[in-house]
Amino acid sequence: MATFYYRARDRSGNAVSNAVEAPNPAEARKTIYNLGLIPIDVSDQKNVTLEDQVKEFFKEMFEKVEVADVLVFTRQFQTIYRVGAPLIKGLQLICMQTQNPYFKTSLEKIIDDLNNGRSIEEAFSKYPKIFDETYVSLVKAGETSGTLDVVLDNICDMIQQSSENKEAIKSATFYPKIVLGVMAMVFLVVVYFVIPKTKTFYDRFQGTLPLPTRIVTGVSDFFINYWWAVFGIAGGLYYAFIAYSKTPAGIQMTNMMKLKAPVFGPLFKLIETNTFCSIYKLLLDGGVPVVDALKLVKGAMKNKIFQDEVDKMIKEVQDGNQISSHLTRSKVFPPLVAGLVEVGEETGSLSPILANISSYYEVLIKHRLGNLSKLIEPILMMFIFGGVLILALSVFMPMWQMTKLIKR
Repeated sequence: MATFYYRARDRSGNAVSNAVEAPNPAEARKTIYNLGLIPIDVSDQKNVTLEDQVKEFFKEMFEKVEVADVLVFTRQFQTIYRVGAPLIKGLQLICMQTQNPYFKTSLEKIIDDLNNGRSIEEAFSKYPKIFDETYVSLVKAGETSGTLDVVLDNICDMIQQSSENKEAIKSATFYPKIVLGVMAMVFLVVVYFVIPKTKTFYDRFQGTLPLPTRIVTGVSDFFINYWWAVFGIAGGLYYAFIAYSKTPAGIQMTNMMKLKAPVFGPLFKLIETNTFCSIYKLLLDGGVPVVDALKLVKGAMKNKIFQDEVDKMIKEVQDGNQISSHLTRSKVFPPLVAGLVEVGEETGSLSPILANISSYYEVLIKHRLGNLSKLIEPILMMFIFGGVLILALSVFMPMWQMTKLIKR
């Protein structure tokens, strides 16, 4: 499968730009037609101009839907479906209560599509910024199997858990960010104001500054005289890293670094493993074929290393093997997952076993998130101690030696 970028027109004549995955350009055009669009240009190369970048920037600003908005919508949609209310009427009521302008406009278009006979999955798939591929696929599975209310409930749980995980990480890292920010400000004050005055005093007495002070003085002189170079180099390195992180090698490296990062690496592994088990279970329950389910699971996972592992599972299944045949050799997925999945495949009870694994990892994730601040504290204390020690020695050692210089 390759990614094809296209420009097209919808039934109302509005311009649409997006991307689809297909084995060849002809299949890509068929997929675009199936979305209710008229393709204008289809290419496997994305031509990004400055105008496109500016448009994309403003689109990201104004066409943004928060996770909370999607969660509220899904809960409301599930309620409408469960009580048996007319679908169109229910969506119109939800649309009237929606505050986000982009979301509101999208819902109005979705309602028009449903009025024109399109399925829920087809209508939702036109708005990937709101409903990602996994969301749409789960809705399709629920719609096909007649269990959409159950699927929507599971989607809500999935979105809520993901949101809670992000908030817990933000909360745990808030205090360290404040501390490191204050330390940076103190460092700048010492470098720009305290050390230069101390250096001037020592120069008058022709004294030699202590080594820690000379090091900080050198840093101070460099920052004062070449501040433009500091910002230039920092900005250049930042943009170079961003550009490299978008290349295949860069994506592989940054994703591996995330998994090997202290404190956060094990947490990311737990989250990705839980995502695999929970979404794969939902898709299997919805009657999605194994290969298609694994492809959708891959799209739901955030880390490239785990995505590559799922790719290998897909190849195993296509070759007639079970996914446990790869899981047992995997160095990314825990042995517990491999063992239980193998049991589930042999006994024909894979779905309930995946549910149990997911529940187990949810408990582990909550426990680790609850202790995240405690795990960060030792590393933070090392930074604080090192920074305070350097600044204290650079400031107080010259003061202790001033009496000798004055006597001399």
